[in-house]
Amino acid sequence: FLGFAGGAWMGTALVSRFGLEGLVAMAGVTLIGLCAFFIMPSRLAVEHGELEPGILIQRPAITPKISFWPVFYIAIPSAIGSTLVTSLLPTRLHELGFPLTHGGMAALLFGCGSAVGALAWSFLARRRGEMFCVTAGLMLGVPILVTYLVFIKSSYATILLMATGACAGAAYPLLVALARNTTGPVLGTRMALMVGGTWGTASIVLFALGPVAERWGSQPPLYCAVTGYFAAGLLALRLLRLQSRVANPARVPV
Repeated sequence: FLGFAGGAWMGTALVSRFGLEGLVAMAGVTLIGLCAFFIMPSRLAVEHGELEPGILIQRPAITPKISFWPVFYIAIPSAIGSTLVTSLLPTRLHELGFPLTHGGMAALLFGCGSAVGALAWSFLARRRGEMFCVTAGLMLGVPILVTYLVFIKSSYATILLMATGACAGAAYPLLVALARNTTGPVLGTRMALMVGGTWGTASIVLFALGPVAERWGSQPPLYCAVTGYFAAGLLALRLLRLQSRVANPARVPV
């Protein structure tokens, strides 16, 4: 995700200097990534306990306690919020008179906050659980993002984007990690849905909001990012309460 947000800054820098033709240089980054993929000894993760012809692999003692689908439903509005912020923010800041590179830097700060925040939340998740950190991050990120959008005309407000990424933006990597240990489809399908499914849906929403941005500007669609994070937070809060009831069945009213 840091590379995704960093690409926004690189793209704005190239366009501001060389025009749209400068984006051709971004193809070199893709080639570097492909070369690194083939050179590095990386392997695809395999789910334990899968049946192979003639071989029975014993499942681990710890079994997942939640289904994959609620986690997937939380990830969709979370990805929509992050996509709208990183995609529309440079355009909105350019509309307000800021240089194009300022918008790219704003998206980069959001990505940096998401990367650092995901790492910080992961340490807390060892004690409180991933879903608690996802819920807390989403709920904390909503008022921060609203505050930034209110004071978006101030260049000093850009620092709030890093805080937004550290809270709301960091929820998505935690959801991906949580999806690895859920019940439902096989691991490959779960990861495909968490990456391709969520970001594909977010891209469709971005495309649908294009006419809105063309008529009323890109500020209203940015508030849709707030709605996405808030909806994801409510879904995460509901799943967190269900988890607590499963962990403490004595508290469930009969």
